Amino acid sequence: MKEETLSRNVVSRRDSFRLFGLVGISAMFGSAATLRADDAPATKESSDLQGASYYKEKLGDVELFLISDGGFPMDTATLFGEVPAADMETAKQSMFVTTPAVPGHVNAMLVKEGSNLILIDTGCGNLFGPTTGFLPRNLKRAGFDPGQITHVVITHAHPDHIGGLVTPDNKLAFPNAHILINRAEHAFWTGESPSFAKSKLSPDGAKQMVDGAKQILGVAKPKLEMVRPDEKVGSAIRIVDAAGHTPGHVGLAIDAGGESMLYVTDAVHVPAVQLAHPDWHIQFDTDPDQSVVARKALLNLAAKERKLIAGAHIPFPAFGHVVVENAGFRFVPSIWEW
Repeated sequence: MKEETLSRNVVSRRDSFRLFGLVGISAMFGSAATLRADDAPATKESSDLQGASYYKEKLGDVELFLISDGGFPMDTATLFGEVPAADMETAKQSMFVTTPAVPGHVNAMLVKEGSNLILIDTGCGNLFGPTTGFLPRNLKRAGFDPGQITHVVITHAHPDHIGGLVTPDNKLAFPNAHILINRAEHAFWTGESPSFAKSKLSPDGAKQMVDGAKQILGVAKPKLEMVRPDEKVGSAIRIVDAAGHTPGHVGLAIDAGGESMLYVTDAVHVPAVQLAHPDWHIQFDTDPDQSVVARKALLNLAAKERKLIAGAHIPFPAFGHVVVENAGFRFVPSIWEW
């Protein structure tokens, strides 16, 4: 990676793919991750999202907007590279999944709490091709302008979570927002030698992801604020330690009016198989064993306390509950309310 590529100058879509290692690791995400980087539409006015853009829930007097950024197919054979093929096929068939790649979703969540508009993650931006990057359009459909966002919470610095933090010309997409990130997460990605010793990523893929994270976090530096698990954002959101997927990966607990929910972020990537088999980790987990511990802790808490959950990759509109079943869990989607 040439040093000038990491500067704050304008980065092309092809450079963005290279920065985040998508050239080398996009096989994990099926064909959509390699779709015509240079041909991706400059605006996101049309899509094949079947009308899905945002979904609203209330928690006490707090409004929650689950906002779609789009999606791409996730190749389970590669994503769960250490799971025997026969076991994966059995798991997928039990969930009526018949394709090699499972339809993957990318979500963000906007929390409206009084005068605070708190956005949890920013989607892919232009990094994953034309089937993602719909967050700005769908925010507007929900009635919000990027300039109104008061806080952005970055749950972790993977490209499908921070890719939308900057515009194609490397300006902040949410110019008036405080940008919050777990101190441990920031330290990992901006350190001199982030360790991927326990990860299954290739050295080149890991390096490119680090370079990309540094580039975007560099643009955001003037607005970055460090936080820690158990700290509050506004009065309703508490940061929850979920380290493992990345060293500073966090979920969010939201409590208002005697009601509560748990945003599990990337503790679950493919609910169709990962809830029934919570020991199955993905190739992107920085610490696979720790990611399993975090996933089980979050899902056990949600099941025990009957908390509403949502997540960054749970199929739209993503709200639901989990129950303990056999050696794993089962997701029960909330009934759609018009």
